[in-house]
Amino acid sequence: MRRIRRGCVICACAFLCWAGAVTEPARGAETRAITLKDAIETALKANVDLKQAANQTEIQRISVRSNKMDFLPSVRASLGASRGYGKDYDTLSNRFEWSHSNSMNLSVSSGLDIFTGFGRIAALKQSQLQLEAQRKSYERSREQVIFETVQQFVLVVLDGDLIKVDEQYLESQRSLLAQIEAFTNSGKRPIVDLYQQQANAADAESRLLIARRDFEVDKFNLLKIMAVDPGIECTIIVPDVEGIGVALTGFLPADAAREAMASRTDLAAQRLQVEAAKKQITASRAGYWPTLSLSAGAGTSYRDPGSYGFNDQFYNNNLNGSIGLSLSIPIFDRLGTYNSVAQAKVGLRQAQLGAEKLERQTGVEIRQALEDYATARKAVDVAQAQSKYSAQALDNMEERYKVGASTLVELMQARASSLQSSYNLINAKYSHFVKGIAVLYYSGGIDRAMPLFD
Repeated sequence: MRRIRRGCVICACAFLCWAGAVTEPARGAETRAITLKDAIETALKANVDLKQAANQTEIQRISVRSNKMDFLPSVRASLGASRGYGKDYDTLSNRFEWSHSNSMNLSVSSGLDIFTGFGRIAALKQSQLQLEAQRKSYERSREQVIFETVQQFVLVVLDGDLIKVDEQYLESQRSLLAQIEAFTNSGKRPIVDLYQQQANAADAESRLLIARRDFEVDKFNLLKIMAVDPGIECTIIVPDVEGIGVALTGFLPADAAREAMASRTDLAAQRLQVEAAKKQITASRAGYWPTLSLSAGAGTSYRDPGSYGFNDQFYNNNLNGSIGLSLSIPIFDRLGTYNSVAQAKVGLRQAQLGAEKLERQTGVEIRQALEDYATARKAVDVAQAQSKYSAQALDNMEERYKVGASTLVELMQARASSLQSSYNLINAKYSHFVKGIAVLYYSGGIDRAMPLFD
């Protein structure tokens, strides 16, 4: 029996040592520290939407190169060899005999479109305008990634500060619970106050659990924007939000509305699409014009049996060449060109309507951003005053409760008001910062604020 017990103890010790060895790497796993600048740079490198926008830019660049190549002549070379079988009449034997022949030919041809009704020129300019529009769209996508990353990062930091407030609130509720328990035991307070405070402490603990859950969820969303595995351990480095907010005022444009109309890359991209649509009309009208093309070719051949040998036939006797001009005049193309031009005109109107819509949207967005920023700035002052007065009211109410001059309900109301004022102050500070970044984003100048994130 002792041997069995000893063996069990040895096995248990071995298991614990093995478990410790397995879990030790997890404990020693490296924790990644993420600053606001790190988050932005990582998102710009790994964001999938931004990579797709870069791919679209590359596709459009290839289209420009293809249109440039249309101005060059085409060159083709062909080489063929064959062997034929058939019956020929043999005068000596006075009958048809099977015979075979070998042949080979080589040709080189070239063609050049001299005039195509200005279609190639219009197509090249259209593709160049679309490339520039795609580049502007990529820049806007990049700005959007920066803005979304800043928003989500600040939200995570905000959650962290709210957790601290909830932790302090829980600690104060537990401290008050201990006081009320002492009062109840001495008969100074009714037992109902103890029960009520126990419920209040439990509610504060529930608030803290929800705040921690919100922090983790928002952190996962931040890592999603950064295209980072959400399973990694990371620490969010809190930036100097107030300092950045003060410095941010120097980056805000004096006339944000005019700045937005001049600097918004998405608006510039839409205007370029309008110009590209005009070039599409010119390209479609090329079907009304005649086309002139130049062609040239050269070749040689060899046949066996023949009167001469291979060198004589292939290099001398069978050489040939040609050069020619071809003029094609459209007479009736079943209204194909007319329909193409009509479609291009509709496309132009669509692009113009899109530009007008985006201009109106831009005006609304920047004015709303300015109004939100002004309101957020005032909200900080209001929240600071509210927090100050709520703290004073709470201190006074706590003293009154200790001497029995107020009820627990009144103390609970003062504590709830103080907690809410703390929430409001934190939200106001971070909202003021984000609204300032939003003004830069909607005015098209968020890149100017990048030095602030260092």
